[in-house]
Amino acid sequence: MGLKSSLSGLGIVWSLLTCLTIFSSCFGFYMQFWLIGSLPNNQTTQFNLFRRCNYYERTQIGQEITKTFVDECGRYATFSDIPNVGWQIAVVMAAVGICLLMFTAFLSVFACCLEYFNRMIARVCGFIQAVSGRNIFCILLFYTGHPI
Repeated sequence: MGLKSSLSGLGIVWSLLTCLTIFSSCFGFYMQFWLIGSLPNNQTTQFNLFRRCNYYERTQIGQEITKTFVDECGRYATFSDIPNVGWQIAVVMAAVGICLLMFTAFLSVFACCLEYFNRMIARVCGFIQAVSGRNIFCILLFYTGHPI
């Protein structure tokens, strides 16, 4: 007695591509290789929405603002440390998009194992994936803002 899938071959490919999209989105969101450049001190710097490597950190003591070079990789400590409102919006949109993708991937993997998956559920999942894709695509629009 094996598991009977309600998905066609195309549905199974859709399910696998959904899972692959989640992994690539999470990897892309977490890795800092979006922008690579050099700083005035000839150090290479890399960053993305969530992480950064080799960067200047601004500190304010009273009225004096100083810049300190940090030679390490790390994520932003708090949400307010993200240097631009557009980037903060992009982080939220990425998180929502990835969560929606995870939900549809869970449903599609579930559908691979059971035969209770019908066309209406597939259409709803497709709509959710379209919204998720739009969120992830819009990251490009919000990420173009220049940090302070």
